[in-house]
Amino acid sequence: MFDNHKVVSLICCRGGSKGIPGKNIKNFCGKPLLGWILEAAKEANIFDDIILSTDSEEIAEVGRSYGSTVPGLRPAALATDDSDVFDTHRYIFEKMNITDKTHRACILTNNPLINDELIKEGYRKACSV
Repeated sequence: MFDNHKVVSLICCRGGSKGIPGKNIKNFCGKPLLGWILEAAKEANIFDDIILSTDSEEIAEVGRSYGSTVPGLRPAALATDDSDVFDTHRYIFEKMNITDKTHRACILTNNPLINDELIKEGYRKACSV
């Protein structure tokens, strides 16, 4: 929509929340918390693919039900409290053979207040730099 490059959204969502166990798939105002961000990403209509990276089969099932691509479960070493999210990004990009010529967007998963307009505006700003 915004250019000629492939645009992917990578959403990292691990299952090991300690504060609120299972928070990403808990019902929040009628849908799983993760569902809000997946719907907003889809409604933004700028992504060729919405990729969900998770270590949890339950989260993967929710992601698939909202139409996201789940390239398998990521290794436990990339899903700890101390894991570097950029290591996770690198793992997923390599696994899916996404080259450095592909635009990428990373969206936080636990923000049900984000919407498609905020995603589009963020993408516009990132591309204008």
